[in-house]
Amino acid sequence: MSIKACKSKTERRTRQIVLHYLRLSVRLCLFLAAAFFYVSARIGGDARRFGILEATPLFFHGLFAWFLLEMLLFRILPTSLDSLGSRKQRGAFYLPRQGSGVPSRRLLSKGVPAVAAVWIAFNALLGILCLTGILDEAWLFFVFLGYSICDSVCILFYCPIRRWFLKNRCCTSCRIYNWDYAMMCTPLLFLPHPLTYLLVGASLLILAEWEISFLRHPERFSPDTNDSLRCSACTERLCSHSRELASYLKTYVKKAKAPEKKCDARAQEEK
Repeated sequence: MSIKACKSKTERRTRQIVLHYLRLSVRLCLFLAAAFFYVSARIGGDARRFGILEATPLFFHGLFAWFLLEMLLFRILPTSLDSLGSRKQRGAFYLPRQGSGVPSRRLLSKGVPAVAAVWIAFNALLGILCLTGILDEAWLFFVFLGYSICDSVCILFYCPIRRWFLKNRCCTSCRIYNWDYAMMCTPLLFLPHPLTYLLVGASLLILAEWEISFLRHPERFSPDTNDSLRCSACTERLCSHSRELASYLKTYVKKAKAPEKKCDARAQEEK
């Protein structure tokens, strides 16, 4: 590999990409650890709602502290740790585009009602199944952790919400970027516990700031009116990162299928 190619790949590993991978790794480890503790508790006959998780307060409280810290560092405080897509609602990251007016809120919100409806319906179904005793309450807890992993996967690899509903260009211009923690914490609404209420409250605070800012300043949410959101101003390379991974996967699949095609061709020649 040439020095130029190596340098190019290094430049693509931006701080945001590294932090997203860090969060994905921690969330995955928390999910696996929680599953291990839960299964161990059930095998041991512990019938409490979260099994041994409640019997190990260091892990149980540490898990919730991690997500609260995430919200604080990446959403609530005015830091530049996360993608610009999560900070565009604030005036400090708004660069007016010359000659642009105020964009239509309705056009910017295209597909958003459908996302909200599907999300509410799916999680309401999970809540009903839990309240009627069909599902253990711990299932909702693991759905919450599963959502956190899916959140990172959507940013780094593939986002079905963007592809099927919103049709936006990238995460930076995503209309519902800061809905993530509120969507993630939805299952916790059915789990009465001081820590779950704390996370839900923090996520709703983030969501409220986002939606109020959208109502007051829709021009901050569109690349047509905010130059900070245009591709030419992007330094995060999240889009190119996901495209490179998709291209690599396609190439790998083609190479894996190549020997099979050769074998089929030889078999036909022999016949």
